Amino acid sequence: MALVIGAVLLAESTGIQLFLVIAGLMLTEAGVWRLADPLLPDERRFLALRAEADHFMALVRQLNSAALALNQGDVEGSSFAIDEVRRAMHDSVDRMVHFAGKTEAETGDGVLDGGAV
Repeated sequence: MALVIGAVLLAESTGIQLFLVIAGLMLTEAGVWRLADPLLPDERRFLALRAEADHFMALVRQLNSAALALNQGDVEGSSFAIDEVRRAMHDSVDRMVHFAGKTEAETGDGVLDGGAV
């Protein structure tokens, strides 16, 4: 996108502007289809922490669902679900502390499905 804006603002020749705009649009389209990955590498280095944070956000959604069910009268089942989610959230925070500041190579122990270490 910066290439397109730069072409419009900085290029003097209409031909150069047109070329740069087309090149920028093609690069943007390639990015949508993930074809430009070799040219635009993924800069995320802390993949385990990111995966655990995503897992934690899923737990937040579960907690909210359980709280809504509790508000609608499902006291016994929802209380149990809230306690289970609370325990899982504490476990997730412990894993995030473990993964914080470490790249995938430094963690040495990848993340399994569901956020488990």
